[in-house]
Amino acid sequence: IEVSGRNFRDILKPAHLDIVKEMLRELVINKKSTVRKQISVPFNEGQVTLLISLSVLRDDNNDFIGRKLLLSDGI
Repeated sequence: IEVSGRNFRDILKPAHLDIVKEMLRELVINKKSTVRKQISVPFNEGQVTLLISLSVLRDDNNDFIGRKLLLSDGI
């Protein structure tokens, strides 16, 4: 599924949105640049394991310019 450039709120189901929101809180509270979490989600008749990586993007002056959410299935 091609989701590049789309808002994560338009892609993820509510249960998974809660996971990403918690990761956003962790970024802010712990002042981290990247957080990762592994989850399993239903897919077809089984499960697929995904690694979620959420990163803060900053420019050369260390000013905030956005966030990047990467979902990886290891393939």
